[in-house]
Amino acid sequence: MQLLNCSLIDFTTVCIKTDSSDYLNQQNINVINGKKFISIEKTSIKDSCVYLKLTAEINIKYKTIIEYDNQKFNVNYYSLYSTKEFDDRYYTEKPLGIHYSKTQTIFKLWSPIAENVDLLIYDSANSVPSKFSMEETKNGVWQIKLSGDYNGFFYNYQVKIQGEENEIIDPYARACSINGIKGAILDFSLSNPKGFSKDSHIPLSNYSDAVLYEINVRDISIHPDSGIEKKGKFLGLCEENTSSSKNILTGLSHIKELGITHVQLMPVFDFSYQSVDEEHPYKYNWGYDPQNYNIPEGNYSTAPSNPLSRILELKQAVAAFHRNNIGVIMDVVYNHIFKYEYSNLHNLFPHYFFRECENGDISNGSGCGNDIASEHSMVRKFITDSLIYWMEEYHIDGFRFDLMGILDVDTVNYIISQLKSRNSDVIIYGEGWNMGTAIAECKRCSINNNRATKNLGFFNDVIRDSIKGSVFQENEKGFVSGKQNLESMIKYCAAGCCITVDDKSPIFDSPTQTINYISCHDNYTLWDKLKISCPGASENNLKAMCKLAYGILLTSQGIPLLHSGCEFCRTKSGISNSYNATDIINRIDWNLKYKNMDLFQYVKGLISIRRGHNAFREVSSEDIKDHLVFLPSPPNTVAYLLKDNGARDSWNDILIIYNSTSETQSISIPDGSWNIVANGKSAGLEVLEKIEGSMITVSPVSAIIAYKSN
Repeated sequence: MQLLNCSLIDFTTVCIKTDSSDYLNQQNINVINGKKFISIEKTSIKDSCVYLKLTAEINIKYKTIIEYDNQKFNVNYYSLYSTKEFDDRYYTEKPLGIHYSKTQTIFKLWSPIAENVDLLIYDSANSVPSKFSMEETKNGVWQIKLSGDYNGFFYNYQVKIQGEENEIIDPYARACSINGIKGAILDFSLSNPKGFSKDSHIPLSNYSDAVLYEINVRDISIHPDSGIEKKGKFLGLCEENTSSSKNILTGLSHIKELGITHVQLMPVFDFSYQSVDEEHPYKYNWGYDPQNYNIPEGNYSTAPSNPLSRILELKQAVAAFHRNNIGVIMDVVYNHIFKYEYSNLHNLFPHYFFRECENGDISNGSGCGNDIASEHSMVRKFITDSLIYWMEEYHIDGFRFDLMGILDVDTVNYIISQLKSRNSDVIIYGEGWNMGTAIAECKRCSINNNRATKNLGFFNDVIRDSIKGSVFQENEKGFVSGKQNLESMIKYCAAGCCITVDDKSPIFDSPTQTINYISCHDNYTLWDKLKISCPGASENNLKAMCKLAYGILLTSQGIPLLHSGCEFCRTKSGISNSYNATDIINRIDWNLKYKNMDLFQYVKGLISIRRGHNAFREVSSEDIKDHLVFLPSPPNTVAYLLKDNGARDSWNDILIIYNSTSETQSISIPDGSWNIVANGKSAGLEVLEKIEGSMITVSPVSAIIAYKSN
C-alpha cells in the first residue's frame, strides 16, 4: 500500500489517503509530534482513507511525521484550520497590531503555531534592532507592552515556527519604512490634514445613482502637459483648476467637469517594491501585487522614506475629492499576495492564510501563484478589519474587489454587514468571475452565486462584449461596430440583465447588482478595440461608435463605470495588458481631450441626463418591468420607452433608440410631441429639437434620447 498524503482533521485524528482500501497495519505506524511519539487508539477505513484516532492531541507548534514501512510523511495541518474546534480555541475578535500612546505602546500578533516571537525595535529604518521577548496569551496572541513614547520608531517581529526563524513586518502595520520593509510606530493624531476631522463620506441613496470613474494615481497626472505640479503623486489628485497648454481642464477639475459621482482608485495600498522601487520609482506597475494591506503605496508619496507622508497625502487626496462631492472607491486585492512564500502572512502562520488543494499544493485560481484562504476565520477577520480601517481612517466610500470570485460568499456577506453597519452609504462591488480556486463553486463569491449576496455589485461582461465585441477575440466586433443580430442582447443589457428579455433569463434580481462597463484598465481601451476590430473605419466613424457605446452604457439600467480618458478616445497604442508598460503607454494624454472635445462633451451630456432623471436609475426589477417597454424597430436597432414617470419626474415618457447600422432609420414611435436631448452629435439636458407625430429618423451609428413632458 502506498501512502499519498496525511492530514490532521482534528487535534486527535489523522487522515491518511492511500492508493487502495487495503488494511493498514496499525502496529507498523508511528506518529511523531516534534520529538514525542503518540500512540494510536484505533484505526478505521473509508473510501481509500485510513483514519488514525490518537490517544493524545497533536501540538501544532511542532511538525508531525507518520512513519510506515520505511516511508515518512509530513502531516499537513491545513484541514484542521477550517474546523470549529480550531476556531473555538484560537479565534479572537480582539484588536491586533499596535496600540500607541505617548506613555506606552502595546503590540499584539496572532500566531498559535509560533514557538517563539520577539519584537524588534529600530531607532531608525536602518539601525540595529533592540530585541524584546513577547508572551503568548489566550487564543495564540503574542503580546508585549513597552513603556515610553515610541512615536517615529520602526518595528518588526522575529517569528520562530517549527525550528525556522523569519523576520516579518506586522500584517496589521499601518505605517512603514520605505519599500514596506519595516513597520512604523506613529502618533496617528498627526496624520490628518487640516479639517479632515470634519470630512465625511459622500451620501449614496442607491447603488444605481452612482456613476463610477476608474483612475490610476500616476496615469491621471504624469503627462508633461497635464498642468499638474505633483505628477504621479497623491497630491496631484488634490490640485484644482489645472489645465493643459491648450486650456483644457485636467486632473481633478476634469473629473469634476465630467460629472461622475465616484472615482475608483486603482491599487493605492502598499504593493511590492519589486514592482516599483519607492527609492527609485522609475518602473511602472498597476499594483495588483499586495505587500502591506493597511498602508498606502509609497511611490505615490512625495517623501516615501517618511512614514507619515504617504498617509497624510492620501488623506489629502480623499478630502479633495470629497470637497468636490466626489466619492472615493478603493480597488482592493484580498484574493492573492505577491510571492506568498516570502510574505509576512506565510511566515507568520504557514498553511493558514493561503488556500490549499487536496494534495497539499497551493491553490492558484487567481493565476498569481496563490489564493487567500478567506474562509478561515482569522483571515476573514483580517480582511474585514482592513476594510473597516480604510473606511474609517481614510474616509473611503466604497470598495472594488479584484478577482472577487476567489473569496467565499460567507466572508463577503460578513464584510458587507460590517461595513454597512458603520456606513450605510458604502458601495461594494467586484469582479465576480468564477475562478478555479480550491473551494466548492457554490461557495465562491462569483456572479453565478449573486443571489447568495445582497448589496453587492458584479462586473457585467455581457454588456461589455455585446457593445464592443469580446475582449478575448480582438478582431470581433460588437453592436456599435456593426456585428449583426445583437438587438436582443442590447435590449437585455438596457434592462440591466435582471428581467427576462426574449429567450434570456435574468442574471440578477436587481439592477443595483450590475456594474455596466465597456472598458477598464484590463484589455484594450474602447478606442483601441474599435480600431483593431474595424481596420477600415475612419476616425469620425470610430468616434460615432464611441458615442453610441456611451449612449447605451449611460442609458442602461444598472451602475455605469467609465475608464478614465476613454471619454476622449484614450489609447494605449494597441497594448492590451499594460500593467507594467511605460508612462508613455499608460498616461492620460490630455491633448486627446482637446482633439476629441466633441466626444467628451457628449459623454458629459449623457451623464447629466442620467443623473438628472431617475428613470435611468431604477432600483428593482419590478420597477423596470413597470416602466420599460420595447418598441418594434428595424434589424440592428433597438428602441424602447421608459414610460409613466410623471409621479417622480418632469419627463413623463422617455424614448431611447440605438441605431448601429450605416443607414438612416425611420422608426415608429408613440404619437405626440417629443423633445430630443441627444442625437448623433450632441447630448445634454437642453432640448436640441422638437418633433411632432409618430415617426422619427435616426442617423447612422447613433443614439436618440427624447422625452414627453408631463
